Amino acid sequence: LGMITGWGAHHYDILHWALDLEDGGPTRIEGRADFPTNRVWNVHGSFRVELDYPRAVKVVVSDTFPNGLKFIGDDGWIFVSRNSVPTTDPTIPRGRLRPLDASRPELLEAAGVAVELPRSTEHHLNWIEAVLAGRQALVPAPVSHRVNSACIASWIAMKLGRPLRWDAANDRFINDAAANALLARPERGRYGAHRLAATLGIS
Repeated sequence: LGMITGWGAHHYDILHWALDLEDGGPTRIEGRADFPTNRVWNVHGSFRVELDYPRAVKVVVSDTFPNGLKFIGDDGWIFVSRNSVPTTDPTIPRGRLRPLDASRPELLEAAGVAVELPRSTEHHLNWIEAVLAGRQALVPAPVSHRVNSACIASWIAMKLGRPLRWDAANDRFINDAAANALLARPERGRYGAHRLAATLGIS
């Protein structure tokens, strides 16, 4: 499916988390992309997706933007990326976004922040610790599913090139058989889910 479902998942998860919509998703999606016409490579090139989320939140995803998320509000903007370079790294050229940046430095100050979030220094370690302790990881499967669903729905919007309405609770497009037909692909031989389950003795 390409970068929208690869790197896209790493950014959509932060988006859903910031919007407090980890169990939800977009309501409307419109996209476009350059898809190759040869039969050797079918991953999209340049792309742009526009999504509507609840509470009148507008999101634009594009390969022309810096690798990260920029949250724009009434008081300015905050940019965040997954880069581990220190935010005060003096080697970052003036005018280029830092891994954590803002239109005004005071927006990054913790004063007045009432939310205390759980911390994890390493994704994989958090999962292993959760398994050993019998507790839920910071990113449980249902949250990951909603992120991946938003990415796949974005790809389908790019492929069809027209506006789509998305029902996140039911993982379906609203009144759109052509779009819903792209939510699944034919399974390959013995690798189909029902065949694999039978092989493993899972009912």
